[in-house]
Amino acid sequence: MKDFAVFLVTYNSSKDFLGCITSMKKNKSATYDVYVLDNNSQDDTPELIKKNIRKERYILASTNTGYAGGHNKLLKYIDLKKYRYILFLNPDTRVAPDLFTELKKAFVDHSHAGIVSPAIVDYDNTIDSIGGKYLFWTGTTMGNRYGEKYKKSNDLYQCFWASGAALAIRTDVIKKLGGFENYFMFYEDVDLAWRVHSAGYNVLATAKTYVKHKQGGSTSDRSWALHLNERNRIICHYQNLSPITFYLCLPLLLVARILLLKNYASNSKTIFAKLRGLRDAFLMLPSYKRHSNVDLQKEWGTILSMLKCDTVA
Repeated sequence: MKDFAVFLVTYNSSKDFLGCITSMKKNKSATYDVYVLDNNSQDDTPELIKKNIRKERYILASTNTGYAGGHNKLLKYIDLKKYRYILFLNPDTRVAPDLFTELKKAFVDHSHAGIVSPAIVDYDNTIDSIGGKYLFWTGTTMGNRYGEKYKKSNDLYQCFWASGAALAIRTDVIKKLGGFENYFMFYEDVDLAWRVHSAGYNVLATAKTYVKHKQGGSTSDRSWALHLNERNRIICHYQNLSPITFYLCLPLLLVARILLLKNYASNSKTIFAKLRGLRDAFLMLPSYKRHSNVDLQKEWGTILSMLKCDTVA
């Protein structure tokens, strides 16, 4: 059994793909295989994949099924029994030489860790997140140590959320949860972390290693991204909360989202994109099922824990 199956979902990623897979080759002490699904790229990405990835380890899709759809196809494609962990990795990243070693060590040392994330840093070494909190009432993620300059340390955090740009999960946990919820893009990582907590596992983030991430590399259409964020936020709450809690808290969430629109008062395009996202969320709710493992007794404990990001001894 190997340590990691690394999943890359590409779309017009020709500028970043080779740098990503080359950076992984510096990892020597953990075993891994790379699998790629291309979401019908219109640039040179498919040719780069053919030249650099073994044929049995890539899929060239005929349609774009997004981040979640691509990863879910790979989960069904490979023999999961061959790997202890799955690393979901964006193609616009560069990984540290010790990434696999430190992620594996965190899993081995902490048996209740369902997810382990590295530090996610910009190319100028500024931290985007080392795990993070979730502000339930506004429905927004807050990266732990956001804006600080990254310096390798032994700090390990137990937190609520981990960025989908580089997220490792135990294979048995992702099998139990059934993969990502298909939001196409954005909030899949929040939903997955929420379900991991509900299933009784922890989310850890380590400052011992890092992944450099090109922020905004997954989409060039800002209006569309804002639309999906607003839409998927509501759907994520709907699926992970009991009906009584969802409808009790929904007015507060909507008020918060509308009040935050004042930050974009000079940009009508952004405001309309966000409002369309809220509208579409309610139109789409009937097509999404609530997660069956919502435990009413534990629900508010989970909600309160969203604001914690504690150092683990």
